[in-house]
Amino acid sequence: MSLYDSMRHDVEEFVDLNFGKCSENEKSHFAATLTQEFDAVLGTLNAHTDEPHLRDALRALKKLQEHLVILPVDKTSHDFGFICKEKYKELVRNELQQSSTYQQLDSSVESILQQHQAFNKSHNFPHSNILPYLYGIPKLHKPQPRMRYIAGVSEKGNAEKKDEQKVQDERRAHKKQPKTRASTTPAHQEASGILKLVLATLQGKDEVSRAKTGIRRFFVVESIDGVAVHIKTNYARLRKKTPRTFDFKEMYTKIPQQRIVDYVMLAVLEAFEYAKSEKGFDLKAQRSKHRFEFSNAEAADMTAYSVEEIRELVEFIVGNTFVTNGGRCYQQVTGIPMGGNASPDLANLYCYWCEKLYIDSLIAEGRHEEARAHADSVRFIDDFLTWGVRPPPEAIYGMEYSETSKGVDDVVFLGMRIRAERDIKTDYIRLSVLDKGEEFPWYPIKYTHAESTVPRNTGTSIFKGALIRAARICNNMPDLKVEIMKVYYRLRNRGFSGRELRHVFDTFVTQTYGKYELDARVLSRFYYYVGKAYDEGRPTNVEKRFIGIRAPQQPAAPPESPSPPNE
Repeated sequence: MSLYDSMRHDVEEFVDLNFGKCSENEKSHFAATLTQEFDAVLGTLNAHTDEPHLRDALRALKKLQEHLVILPVDKTSHDFGFICKEKYKELVRNELQQSSTYQQLDSSVESILQQHQAFNKSHNFPHSNILPYLYGIPKLHKPQPRMRYIAGVSEKGNAEKKDEQKVQDERRAHKKQPKTRASTTPAHQEASGILKLVLATLQGKDEVSRAKTGIRRFFVVESIDGVAVHIKTNYARLRKKTPRTFDFKEMYTKIPQQRIVDYVMLAVLEAFEYAKSEKGFDLKAQRSKHRFEFSNAEAADMTAYSVEEIRELVEFIVGNTFVTNGGRCYQQVTGIPMGGNASPDLANLYCYWCEKLYIDSLIAEGRHEEARAHADSVRFIDDFLTWGVRPPPEAIYGMEYSETSKGVDDVVFLGMRIRAERDIKTDYIRLSVLDKGEEFPWYPIKYTHAESTVPRNTGTSIFKGALIRAARICNNMPDLKVEIMKVYYRLRNRGFSGRELRHVFDTFVTQTYGKYELDARVLSRFYYYVGKAYDEGRPTNVEKRFIGIRAPQQPAAPPESPSPPNE
């Protein structure tokens, strides 16, 4: 399938799914206009796919941007959204001018970049002579679509200058992706490495303390794997509790910046003191290549940071978020930048200190059982999962949060659905993979096409990763089977080979048998029927909202003609 055919097919699906409720005249008008515009542009692209005419094809694609802005859709990287250019400019302008997050400056961009250059030079950081810009991406999986605003960076203005032809050759060969940097990017990257070391140290300290007291202060998790393992390990205790999920509102834009710096540095100091108590001497956070560790050895090739130097770094990245828009410069005066390398680590450490203060206050008041009730609570940046309790009060964080549970005993956390099924005899926790594509009004494209410019093993790698993820999350065979069937159908519909997918599945069952307590024989038999149903049914609507969990029914055979009566 060519790029033209693939995109033309997506346009037809879009028209069919999104104009169905319009009147016939409106639907015909919008459909004809949209398809005509796409045919004009994509037809040019289809006619010029060879290298000499690639520039003409790109110029044709840019026609779409005369009145539309093409944006990636939040939560689905393979889909693009179209928004009126004037409406988009209005939304970004309102975010900068009407919200309390940003403040317009009289200072010139050049003067700010000079200050950043001086800071980078004093820390031996490379300098990119450009500020971030603010852009928004649509959150279309929400009931009321809105924008997520990100401080983006560009490869323009980079300090490193290379021959343009060499850069183009590298990109075509897929050997090197263009680096995108802003003047604060090196400081963000350095701080992120240090703060990750701090988080890991605090997690280790909390694990030792929790083993003795049963009280948890460190709620941070980095992925769903640890959460699923924790639930399965503590299944007997958790199955009697009610899972609940919560979501912080506007975490990145509402916290006072000085409070962020103070709380983060208190957490940094705690990590340094704990590491010192473990090793018995003063330490610094040192970097060798891309790794940070606590050490007192100052080798020539290692950069070391004291607590005071880390504070200087944190203050710089929190207080120096500037974005440009329409030739004007704005400074973020509350919160931390969405899109910064260190931003998730800053948010995690800030919330960690808030949660630590709350748990310590419960202990000081003798409310130890209330403190232990949070022992199973976990948080992934701004998403919270608790069992039978609410998170610490909003006043502790200085932020509002809302409960996002789908219903009683039914929650979703990091792509995992947790359902507590209860009856008279027993309580049961059911873990399954949640397909976030089901939250969209259309089913998003999750995987590239087999005939596109991707490595041949892309489909097998995707399938292997999906199998491992499903096995780690699911604790029951029916949900595991459904997830395997979904991924298999989608990959086959994207043109990937059934034989290669079968080889991946056989390897998966052989290597992981027993590791995830799977029944290899049941899975192998099930997979055989899945492949057979696909080959016989040839489902064509898997990419749509119905998902295609089962193969479409074959057309019913025509009824047999009745036998003529005996004469």
